[in-house]
Amino acid sequence: MKSLLLTLLALLLMVASARAQEPAPGAVPPEQVLPGDTSGAAGALPAEPSALAEPATDPAALAPVAIPEASIDPALLDTGGEAQLSAEELEELGFGTGTAETAVDTDLKFFGFADFSVVVAAMKKSNAWRDFIGRHSTFYIGNLNLFLSKSLSENVRTMAEVRFLYAPHGSANVDGSLNESRSDDHADFGRSLHWGGIEIERAYIEWTLHPNLTIRAGQYLTPYGIWNVDHGSPLFIPVQRPYVIGSSLFPERQTGFELFGKWDASTHSAIGYHLTLSNGMGPISEIKDLDDNKAVGGRLYWELRRLGEFRLGVSAYYGRDTGARRVQGLDANGKLALSEQITTQSDVLSLAADAQWKYRSLHLQVEGITQQRKYTDRGRYGAVNALAGGQSLFPSDTLNWGVYGIAGYRFDWYSIMPYVMVQEFSEVATNNLLTRTRGVAGGLNLRPIDAVVLKLEYLFGDFPDGHLVSTGNIHLIQAQVAWAF
Repeated sequence: MKSLLLTLLALLLMVASARAQEPAPGAVPPEQVLPGDTSGAAGALPAEPSALAEPATDPAALAPVAIPEASIDPALLDTGGEAQLSAEELEELGFGTGTAETAVDTDLKFFGFADFSVVVAAMKKSNAWRDFIGRHSTFYIGNLNLFLSKSLSENVRTMAEVRFLYAPHGSANVDGSLNESRSDDHADFGRSLHWGGIEIERAYIEWTLHPNLTIRAGQYLTPYGIWNVDHGSPLFIPVQRPYVIGSSLFPERQTGFELFGKWDASTHSAIGYHLTLSNGMGPISEIKDLDDNKAVGGRLYWELRRLGEFRLGVSAYYGRDTGARRVQGLDANGKLALSEQITTQSDVLSLAADAQWKYRSLHLQVEGITQQRKYTDRGRYGAVNALAGGQSLFPSDTLNWGVYGIAGYRFDWYSIMPYVMVQEFSEVATNNLLTRTRGVAGGLNLRPIDAVVLKLEYLFGDFPDGHLVSTGNIHLIQAQVAWAF
């Protein structure tokens, strides 16, 4: 009983002490701001060498907010107490003086983007395209990408981007059933949960050797066109990228080295370049090259800052695409040996050109991409095709191409932009059938705040030479909200 009374007395004393430290009525407590907190500031995606499709937020919005001096333990700043720390120790704790000599921001930054969409197949139930696109109107999360960025020194920086996926959940199995990726949750009495995967979009380190020369090593997005590097959904004008951009006529990303730079050619113009050396294409090119032929590529662009902003660029890529498998066997001495068997191999040449003009509220851009693929003698393997009566079809050399154009005008009222997009795509599939697709889309792009984009779009697609799936056309109504954080 005595111990209980003593405990209650101690609690009363603690409460009284806490009340004594509360601010007086009407007093405003010092603002507490967490490092890197940008609440209320416009969201932005990481700046890249290529132009953004839409105006990006001022990079200063991504800089960490300084910690108010009132939120720091006074003992750390007391020049006469025993807890006095050196300038080096303060820098390690993140309480630097911010002088010119130590002005490099080495904080780890986290930011990213996400989008939520709805799609409605506005087609008759008899149209076979509904089976491929989706018979039912659907809500879905398309992207959830997280960026990590850190300056290691004044000239060295690292960057990584990962995309969180629901896949393989929801993917189709060989028998036509849908994959339900389920697992027992050991932290919840073994109840079932759905699991997904992670895609590493890029991970690299870069070193600025000169204002006009930066070297990058790791996995990077291939520097071509307008919307491959600046690939965040808040930056796209339409709901989805033009079809040709996602068709891998250029590899979407590469693993190797990249050199890039930019210099002012005159007061109103600049010239930029990219050079790449990588593993190129291939089924596991992120981690291994299955041939000895490294891929090379490059991009050259010209910017003119007169009568608005104009950019003209050309890109190229050349590399060998090899698929192989390991085969176990015995060598001439009867010892176990591993050999490599080529399953497919071709040389790929990709070329592209793009132009973009922003004049006041007018936005125009066009992009064309081609890919030539030529198979090697030992890499042209046939495959059994059920559509050809079970016969083996050997892939033919191909020329695939695509082009699109977008025109939009952004008004001041809620930054609304009506736009129209036309596109055409021609490809030879693995069954050697040529398919030509045309599409027209129109919609509205609305920015209520800088970090949020609302989109509403109608898309029409047809096949002038017919299609194996259906003779009908594609009609889609899509809406999306995309946001940066």
